[in-house]
Amino acid sequence: MISLDGSYASYKSMFVDLVNLKKNSGIIIDAVLPKDGDLRLKPKTKIIISYDFQKKKYKFTSRVLRKINGAYPSFLITMPQTIRAAD
Repeated sequence: MISLDGSYASYKSMFVDLVNLKKNSGIIIDAVLPKDGDLRLKPKTKIIISYDFQKKKYKFTSRVLRKINGAYPSFLITMPQTIRAAD
């Protein structure tokens, strides 16, 4: 789940890959659903990612770095400083 800049709307996406390059390190996420979320994910947009892993819930704050255009559009987001257990 993704929450955008304090918005009450939430979106769904999937983790695609981790990127560790000098200029573009971060996490790649897939396009978001509903599709209007793709239009709202602009560079520097603050997002909160919530996800489940091994039956536990976690969340972290990130920012959108850029959109990656291609056959399957996706987004590069910053690596989190901390990942917390969600309430």
